[in-house]
Amino acid sequence: MEQENLYISADDLDTVKSLIIDKDIEACGFLLEEEKSSRLQLYIERYGEKIGSDRGVCQTTKYTKYIWHTHPHNVLEYPSPQDIYTILKWHPNNNENNFPNSNIMFSSWGIWEIPFPHKKFILDDNWLQYLHNVTDIAFHGLWHITREKGLSKISRKHLESTIDSLQYIINQEPVFDNAFRMSFTSWSDIGKNSNYFLKFP
Repeated sequence: MEQENLYISADDLDTVKSLIIDKDIEACGFLLEEEKSSRLQLYIERYGEKIGSDRGVCQTTKYTKYIWHTHPHNVLEYPSPQDIYTILKWHPNNNENNFPNSNIMFSSWGIWEIPFPHKKFILDDNWLQYLHNVTDIAFHGLWHITREKGLSKISRKHLESTIDSLQYIINQEPVFDNAFRMSFTSWSDIGKNSNYFLKFP
């Protein structure tokens, strides 16, 4: 199986879109590799539990090579600091395989890939607070795009600039060895009834 050809099927993308539109809580699970196939099978493990005004954050019970979750229609359309923290942080049940390799987030805008198939690190709460601060800086101004019915060309350029800024800021930490990456692909770029091929397989 050619790793660069790994993809999520159009049918599974339709499932994800329905979750984003119909649910006001997050869904999460795994993208499982199939034997002798380049397809990643979407597996829904669980849904977040909505408590009061909380958005119903979803957390998988374990980590596989590829994990995913949704940001539903009532949540910001871009990754949270925790989404980034999860892919960098060492998890005690993953000391042998360094999973997850990639955290994939689906929102009403499209698909965000956050890969880090490298050694994980013990990151304390201070680092998480730092991550909150730098993401606030990088994502500052994106809130106005959420008021748009679609992503304009100007908004897309702003998104691309934001991704570049965030990669640069996080990669200033020497232990990450300039390996942190992030990508965004809009639903319109994928097209109707089309598969999505991972940018960082």
